[in-house]
Amino acid sequence: MIAGIALSAATPSDIVQMFSRGLHAALYAWIDYELTALAEQQAYASLEAALRAYYGGQKATLWPMLERAVADRLFEPDLGGVPLPAALSALRNEHAHGTTHLGTPGMALTIIAYCARLISQL
Repeated sequence: MIAGIALSAATPSDIVQMFSRGLHAALYAWIDYELTALAEQQAYASLEAALRAYYGGQKATLWPMLERAVADRLFEPDLGGVPLPAALSALRNEHAHGTTHLGTPGMALTIIAYCARLISQL
């Protein structure tokens, strides 16, 4: 499952390196579920860094950069019927600001694969 998640060949090497850290954490999460949050958080951080690089080092946070990417028609506007910026920011913030929620590696891989697709669209 993890081997099937890849970034496009055009992705900058520093973003690939960041994203790979999340994939490695996802692999080890099958042994220790506590690492699923780390794997997901690294995917969100990689997406934010990719957006920042795409928009020339803009200092904005994830939400406004996602809004801009949607407005620029780089990304679809919704995720499961929720505006994409709100959905991904809420998911990211849950991990970034502390949570006791523990997902499964399979659920984390869904998010990681989605972030890979978005990064590859840039």
